[in-house]
Amino acid sequence: MSVKKEFGDFQTPESLATRVVTLVASLYAPPNLVVEPTAGLGAFLKSSAEHWRDSSTSEGYEINQDYVEAARSNLSSLGVKIVHRDFFTEDWKSNLSKTEKPRVLVIGNPPWVTNSELGQLGSNNLPQKTNFQGLRGFDAKTGKSNFDIAGDACLFYVTGARTDDRVATVYTDLSISSDATKFGFIYGDLVSDIDSYQAHRNLDGVSSVYTWRSGVKHDAAKVVEFSRQDGQLINGYGELIEIEDDYVFPLLKSSDLGNGRVIIRKSVL
Repeated sequence: MSVKKEFGDFQTPESLATRVVTLVASLYAPPNLVVEPTAGLGAFLKSSAEHWRDSSTSEGYEINQDYVEAARSNLSSLGVKIVHRDFFTEDWKSNLSKTEKPRVLVIGNPPWVTNSELGQLGSNNLPQKTNFQGLRGFDAKTGKSNFDIAGDACLFYVTGARTDDRVATVYTDLSISSDATKFGFIYGDLVSDIDSYQAHRNLDGVSSVYTWRSGVKHDAAKVVEFSRQDGQLINGYGELIEIEDDYVFPLLKSSDLGNGRVIIRKSVL
């Protein structure tokens, strides 16, 4: 098993880390505490400590002991604290809610690896799966409570001290004049592009009666998707299905739309 692949190990160049810190400094007042939750060799910590040396302290958390020792050696002269920790078991709420350091900057480049890839590798580098949102019934059974790695990063973003700002701005490059989108919580859901969602919210079928069940259609595709042969509905198992027309709708998949196909090839329950 490749350890670098298992831990999504792609070290950020110091030149890029310095550009990110410079951008953050141009947007916000100096932080009291800088935290890099997946520090690696500490590129962001080095740039942050050099930039805000007189106004903040810096802490890095890293699971790879070799990187911990290397970062400690390289950053000791800057007063940076490096600790050997597992991101998924660390008490981030406590770490980010220090009353004596109210302005906390969380900075870094999270490891890039998915649950699916880790499963194929037989890795244990995964967060514990729990129904921490207290979902009930079908939502809990279908895994809506279990986020992928990217979801964990978004949730981490909101585990610190409570604030009124629950929206983050995402730029296309390291320039605040570049195109930007906003993601955050809206109407109780985490949305990747808030402006786009607001413009097309009617398509979300906002309803207290019907709730979108993420992943269910994919898992049950052979049952709920139909092709038509001689005017009759055939499911994915080749079985003839008789259903009232009121419950059958034309189906266009995202791959159809992305490739300019607008001919209805299938129907869905």
